[in-house]
Amino acid sequence: MDARLITNTAASGSWNMAVDEALLESAARQGVPCLRFYQWHPATVSLGYFQSHRDRLQHAASLHAPWLRRPTGGGAIVHDRELTYSLVVPDTFRLPPEQWYRQVHEALLAVLRQAGVAARIEWNAPARSGPPSFLCFLRRGRFDLFVGQHKMLGSAQRRRRGALLQHGSFLLARSVLAPEVPGLADIAPGVSTDVQTWIAGWSSILEERLGWRFYPDEISDMEKQKAADLCELRYDSPLWNLRR
Repeated sequence: MDARLITNTAASGSWNMAVDEALLESAARQGVPCLRFYQWHPATVSLGYFQSHRDRLQHAASLHAPWLRRPTGGGAIVHDRELTYSLVVPDTFRLPPEQWYRQVHEALLAVLRQAGVAARIEWNAPARSGPPSFLCFLRRGRFDLFVGQHKMLGSAQRRRRGALLQHGSFLLARSVLAPEVPGLADIAPGVSTDVQTWIAGWSSILEERLGWRFYPDEISDMEKQKAADLCELRYDSPLWNLRR
């Protein structure tokens, strides 16, 4: 099975979220899955779809960073020194939603272990007591990936228009905008944080696990136009970002 592999340079939060949604529509229309890797500039806070924008006041370190609302749930993420992935899969692929978490997270787990990092996956999330933390990386969920006691990878999903979107963040290093959350460089000093190295290893393992053949691709002109429309309609719009 052929699948698209897109690697983008760092872009604004609104553009990143709009492109993910545009690719979701393409996957539903064309029936071709797509794996995309990207980063964020400037560093940006994304709120989970159901979070109140007023909750931002809880987190002083990131209060002056730009922010937006994701189309997926979960806690807030400070997108700074990280690698973000998105996977869009047409509904013609019949794997249960939780299996896509397993496939993607186990692939990164394998790459980490190849690099000598003692990582593990939280197969059964512990019972929660009290209100959830504002930040996603201070929460624990099923299939989250940890190094020691620190979460390194978390993902979220949304299904719409005949396809599934799953995206998540892999923390490479601590951000000054979220000093309470360490990244890989802080937990495993000496391990490479080169983005291209992680992209190559992660996508290679996923090819093997899924039986796909990734071919390098770019965002099409039609997808760019759709993303521009979505920026205006949603991700740059106060009506979207302040809706909760």
